[in-house]
Amino acid sequence: MKISNLAMNLRGPWMITPDMAATMAPVLKGVLSGYITEFEKSAEPRKVSCSELMEAAGSQAGSFSGKSIFVTALSGTLLKYDSCGAPGTTTIARQLLEADADPDVIGHIIMAESGGGASNAVPEIAEAIQACQKPVVAWIDGIAASACIYAVSYCDRILAHREDDIVGSVGTLIEISDMPKYHRDPNSGMITARIYADAAVDKNAAFEKALEGQFDIIKEERLNPINEKFRADMQANRPNLTEEHLTGKVFPAKAAIGTFIDAIGTMGDAAAAVMELAEQRNPQKTNSQNSMKEKFPLLLAIAALANLVFAEDGSATLQASQFEALEEALS
Repeated sequence: MKISNLAMNLRGPWMITPDMAATMAPVLKGVLSGYITEFEKSAEPRKVSCSELMEAAGSQAGSFSGKSIFVTALSGTLLKYDSCGAPGTTTIARQLLEADADPDVIGHIIMAESGGGASNAVPEIAEAIQACQKPVVAWIDGIAASACIYAVSYCDRILAHREDDIVGSVGTLIEISDMPKYHRDPNSGMITARIYADAAVDKNAAFEKALEGQFDIIKEERLNPINEKFRADMQANRPNLTEEHLTGKVFPAKAAIGTFIDAIGTMGDAAAAVMELAEQRNPQKTNSQNSMKEKFPLLLAIAALANLVFAEDGSATLQASQFEALEEALS
């Protein structure tokens, strides 16, 4: 782990729920003290076949048999850079775009379980989602709040797993700590002083005033502009949000259908949403495959063969007589 990355990750402001912020403190203390040196690696993103996802849901992949959905996660405290065994949103965004270019992938599922994180972690994943040519569906499994709900608001569709999952917390905060400009440590007697040049009257003014309990400058210069953009982007991405949804409150998923989320559903439902959106974006290809499936069901039932006889645009790579010969041989 690069200490420089950790330091950059910890810069504020933050879009995070209080409980997640509280859990970060002891972990960070353990890392900096050297007590925590080993980290559990996050689950790797992977391609999952449409058939596997739909069979688990008791359904069929239909015309997307043999194709895959890219499944990745936004979990824990969202940070811009990789640290403590977890990928930052820079890495997640790169993986998402690489998968989007894979002809075998028809779309993406982002499994969201996070109470938020650093404000600078959001643009990376938001820009990647918007750049994807294939549908992106968010599936919330527990909580998607603050920076996390901000990021997934750019998805084509948002589902929550259970009615009591938590969403919302649209708001921004910053926490600073330091000694006064002049301070003598009572134990060691060491003196610390911050001294500014005479003409540098505005140097760190917001920071120094905040340490004195005056917060107007730091709110005006740093927090409010970021928070207003957060609110405006959420309103643009999820037009049914009202003022009540944009003041920092959290909501159970069952009370957020039609605002923060679109539906309650399983992972299979999320996969079905990806396939539905993929079909809407490329109906010609889907109709071509459906037509071929009616004519040559045995051939199309074998995924490996189906991938060989269809080009990425849905066109057939064999002549009709060759299809008929294959179907006859299989029968």
